[in-house]
Amino acid sequence: MGSLIKFLITYFFKKNIIKISTIENSFFLYKHLDKKIKVTSEIIKINYIKESPYPEETSSISFVLSKENLYLWFVKGNYRYLPEALLLYRHLVLTYSSICCIFKSKIDKVVIIKDGVLVSSFSKSAINKIDLQLIKDEFSIEDVLVIEEKEYATFLKESYAKLKLNDLLSIFNIKIDFKNLWTVTLKYLAIPFFYSSILIVLFMGLYSYYLDREQEKLYKEYQEKRQIGRDFKNSFDKIENENIQFSSLLNELQYHQKTLAISNIIKVTDEMNLSMKYIKVFNDKVEFIIKTDKQSQIPLYVKRLFKSNYFKEVKNISSFKLHDKRIQITMVAQLRKN
Repeated sequence: MGSLIKFLITYFFKKNIIKISTIENSFFLYKHLDKKIKVTSEIIKINYIKESPYPEETSSISFVLSKENLYLWFVKGNYRYLPEALLLYRHLVLTYSSICCIFKSKIDKVVIIKDGVLVSSFSKSAINKIDLQLIKDEFSIEDVLVIEEKEYATFLKESYAKLKLNDLLSIFNIKIDFKNLWTVTLKYLAIPFFYSSILIVLFMGLYSYYLDREQEKLYKEYQEKRQIGRDFKNSFDKIENENIQFSSLLNELQYHQKTLAISNIIKVTDEMNLSMKYIKVFNDKVEFIIKTDKQSQIPLYVKRLFKSNYFKEVKNISSFKLHDKRIQITMVAQLRKN
């Protein structure tokens, strides 16, 4: 299987179907999940795109789920990438359970494995003793492996054969039910393994081409829908702003109407030589108290209030005689709604 994986990777690089995302040009994130779950590229994007240091429109995510360990690589560029750190990790973990490996170059690459798990990978110019001690202290790792620049190319190429089939399927976002696949293979597969390998290569090549076309199509649809969303938001904001302005105008009109209604009550009260003691507005009603020594004027008073056309109803709530023989009347007038 290792030879087949190595052949596939070499083929995909040659045909430019996938590219390698170097440690220095990618951002690695490790997540330990509470339990092993099924993940898809859509689920990964929804939950972790916010962790990307790159703009969403110009970045992609490569991920591998190994048991409860989720490895994520954020890369600037809309392409299918095979993480360099994943290749190095698969090679190193076969020999070391916990290790800090430094690959020397103009910019040093660092891969840190703790208890068989890839916990960190990053790059830094000229890793020194202080940096190394900090790494040891942070991850509680004692073993350090240094691979010189002249040895790196060979080490990386050897790593191709160490990659797992699941890793490659994750990069291409291909889901296979291995239980059913094994049953079907035993039952129906009657051609030699060599031809099967060729078919797998062709299938994955064609499938990756199909995925590229689908990705371009989906990205184009995404941009179109995003523009529609922007237009909708702008329209909604405009309508909302117009509604706010209309509501404000309506409140002003209602306030103006109440002011005219109160002015009318006071005016009629003065013209009929009645005494106003109290007046209050609440919601669509006006409550007021008047005093008079001529109770016979009240029907005319109410009639004149109605004549102004500001009121739907005017009620006499209560009345009683005062010590000076005048009558105090409490009234409630309901405003008309235009």
